[in-house]
Amino acid sequence: MRSCSIAALLVILALLGIYGLRRAVPIGMGTESAYRGTIARSCAPFDGPAIQLRLIPVEGGGEEETLLTVWNGLPLQPGTGLQLGPSANNGSIVQRSGTEAWRSAASGGIYFEIYSEGQGARGRWWATFEDGSSLGGPFAATWENQGPVVCG
Repeated sequence: MRSCSIAALLVILALLGIYGLRRAVPIGMGTESAYRGTIARSCAPFDGPAIQLRLIPVEGGGEEETLLTVWNGLPLQPGTGLQLGPSANNGSIVQRSGTEAWRSAASGGIYFEIYSEGQGARGRWWATFEDGSSLGGPFAATWENQGPVVCG
């Protein structure tokens, strides 16, 4: 009987953790996307398979570009949440504005509310950089068919 109570508590905590991933970045935009872009197959740094999102802000950020690359947790499913960054080893986040050099996020994550290979994805992402600045918000990405991707 006690093990059922513990199992129920663990399920509740897991659900609260998933909900926390979805709400990690406070956005006052309702269900609209603050970022739009593309999603496509890619390669991980170790030449394995990956998925990469290329996002730009919907408003006023024509020069800003963010790449989120996920290489662990594939194949992705709707409802998947992953921590990204050097210590997580699930993927990476890099960002730049205009012609500036790419900067890597110290930590961050992504939650896929909707994911359909060949069609697109919708969810939330967040990142914190070494200088303490942070970015993130809801995104919508359409699938980019670039043909076969060969890694290695």
